[in-house]
Amino acid sequence: MQLFVLIFACWATLAKLATSIHATGHLNGPQPNFDIQHPFGGDIKAVLVKEHQSVNAGQILIRMDVSNEIAQQVQLQNSLQLLLDQQNALAWALNTQTDDLTTATHLGVTKHATNQATDSMPGAGSISARVHTTERNPQAATQSEMRIRNMVEVLHVRRDATTQSAEAMRNRAAGLENSLLARTQQRASMQARFDRYSKLVQTGALRASDNDTLLEAMLDLDASMRAERAEVNALHVQTAQVALQVKAEELDLRQKLLDRQGQVAEAIPRIRMQILRLDAQVRSAELRAPTDGTIARLHYDTDQMFVPRGETVLTLTRPTQSHRVSFVVPPHAIDQTRIGMQGHLTVSSLPQRNHPKVRVQIQSLSPEARRNSDGALLGYDGVATIDAQDMKELRAQMGEGLTLSIDMPVSLVFAGRDTTFSDYLIGPFLDFVTKALQD
Repeated sequence: MQLFVLIFACWATLAKLATSIHATGHLNGPQPNFDIQHPFGGDIKAVLVKEHQSVNAGQILIRMDVSNEIAQQVQLQNSLQLLLDQQNALAWALNTQTDDLTTATHLGVTKHATNQATDSMPGAGSISARVHTTERNPQAATQSEMRIRNMVEVLHVRRDATTQSAEAMRNRAAGLENSLLARTQQRASMQARFDRYSKLVQTGALRASDNDTLLEAMLDLDASMRAERAEVNALHVQTAQVALQVKAEELDLRQKLLDRQGQVAEAIPRIRMQILRLDAQVRSAELRAPTDGTIARLHYDTDQMFVPRGETVLTLTRPTQSHRVSFVVPPHAIDQTRIGMQGHLTVSSLPQRNHPKVRVQIQSLSPEARRNSDGALLGYDGVATIDAQDMKELRAQMGEGLTLSIDMPVSLVFAGRDTTFSDYLIGPFLDFVTKALQD
């Protein structure tokens, strides 16, 4: 009997015991699900899949109705082409270089009048001459080019009309200048005769009345010459004004073309951005599967439904051959649970008679407990990985009838704190004896 007690005491001292931590959980996939949204939204034209249907990567799931976007895109493309044609026509009209038109060349005025006209508006190029200096193929001319050519042609006709008017005024001024030259000679002749008559009047050879008549004729001639000189000066001023008017019309047309060019330059990028947005919507009309998987949830399953922008259309679950375990540690056992701890997994829905040993290891553990709506502690969330070799043995043991699905319930058992039997039996007895001896 004493030998038995001694052997039991030695065994109790050396035999190790371990506490067990039981936890419940479920399987989940290491790859997250896809919540597929449509970037633009809109009306659904056709739903091509059903809920829980398996799909392949690239398969069309839903086709959106983009008929309005296509029509808008066509209209904007036409508008863009018109603006591009107009931009080219404006660049042609503004950038075609010709010899500067001078008033002396086209209107035949004096050099002084020409300098007054050109100095008042420096750097102003002639637009009216471009119609004749740069001719393009009429068949290749766009509507914008024809419209701009017509504007330039109208200015050219006005320039020709003012040129003819200025030429008539120039001829009139030249005639008056010739007349003034003749009258100046006549005035000199009359002055010489008046001087001779004055001497004869002093000698009494000629009556004074005859000399007075000649003086009156000279005064009338002077008045007529002054009037002609004033008319010549007025004609020169009018000719210079005509030159300035032509130049002003040319500059006005050029300014209109520049203003329109600026408007077109601002409108083209704006329309291109609209076309790009519409093109992106058209290219996103077909919602495709990003990877192989199964339609877990189909939120829009009927044609003609409207999908708001950014709204989740469906959820795609990806297939997996490896699983993880999400579990909950009871609050009373959290002090014994740590990351890296190993345990065993049992699939509750599978037959336990042939269930092989499946090892798991804690990968992560929440530092904060989960609570219910009343604030009571439910447990600490954790994630454990399954040993790959044990998973293969489990599949081999269960055969083709084994189906592991996400959210399948499982139970786990982890080895807790290591102790010995003597800690429960001999330890308290020795502690009691020690205290009794102290007393």
